[in-house]
Amino acid sequence: MIRTNSHFNSENKDNAYTIHRSSVEGELDSMTMKDIAVWHKLWTDWDRLKSKLGVENTIDFLKRIQSGALKISDLYYLVSDENIEEIKSLLSKGISIVPITSPEYPPELKEYITGSIYPPLVLYLRGSLEANKRIAIVGTRFCTNWGRSVTRKIVRKLVDSIPDVTIVTGFARGIDTEAVKASLDFNARAIGVLPWLMSIYPLRNERLAEQVVERGGALVSENLYEPASSKEIKQCLFLRNRIISSISKAIIVIEARLQYVKGKISGGAMWQVEYALKKNKKVFILKPRYKAYKRGGIWVNYEEAYKYFVKNGAIGFSESEIEGLIDHIKEILN
Repeated sequence: MIRTNSHFNSENKDNAYTIHRSSVEGELDSMTMKDIAVWHKLWTDWDRLKSKLGVENTIDFLKRIQSGALKISDLYYLVSDENIEEIKSLLSKGISIVPITSPEYPPELKEYITGSIYPPLVLYLRGSLEANKRIAIVGTRFCTNWGRSVTRKIVRKLVDSIPDVTIVTGFARGIDTEAVKASLDFNARAIGVLPWLMSIYPLRNERLAEQVVERGGALVSENLYEPASSKEIKQCLFLRNRIISSISKAIIVIEARLQYVKGKISGGAMWQVEYALKKNKKVFILKPRYKAYKRGGIWVNYEEAYKYFVKNGAIGFSESEIEGLIDHIKEILN
């Protein structure tokens, strides 16, 4: 990972940004501004450059780097002075760039392969991912006041029982936002996994995002900027779920919603839960108070979603069983 140096010397700007990472041999070597510019360039232009380099996906590229068949220094020709200036600008804004070879890159995310989806080559980060007692709390943006209330109750119980717990969310409206607010209210760290990092989504959470970083938490994404097309935006929103699952020890789902696309069950929560269960992680889902809820023209099928997740391996719990949930979480973290 690359960060700004606290002892910045204007006469030696390049050295001020030099960091260290683990090399293939396990020793420490220097990653310069040009190295990190290469990683950034590779990822932001991946579709074109992977074909040019003759690799099929990010794991294929990683294997070539680890084997020594390809070195980042071999790719210096990809970056220009303009690219270097962009990196300096990002660093000045407090944004760290975490390549897939970095010790800070989540190991489980590195192993994420499903169908044609592979781990991101780079993560963009504000704050730190160093916390290891990470519990995800997710749910629909179409939540009820009861769902919000139980979310706060769960976060408070987690913080009281596990003082160094970190709450992970997708930073979406509804349950995710309530979990973040509760984390800050009860003096816990939070990690927001965003679809892109340079503009907060949703915009109404912009101040909340700043508070997360100020309180020692983190904002992380595999993308810097919001894409232009609606199709790419949906893909970004969908893909962030694999990061949430990968960096969390367990997942708590509150008021989930199932969606049907062309007759098939779809949706970020479903994908996230299925991935976690495949990795033998515990998934807990709150038994809903309401069978369904209509918001505008949309029916939110809470009970149907609950039954579906329990049938597929999630552990159901009721509001009266939160103490038992916390005990189970403590066992997982220990």
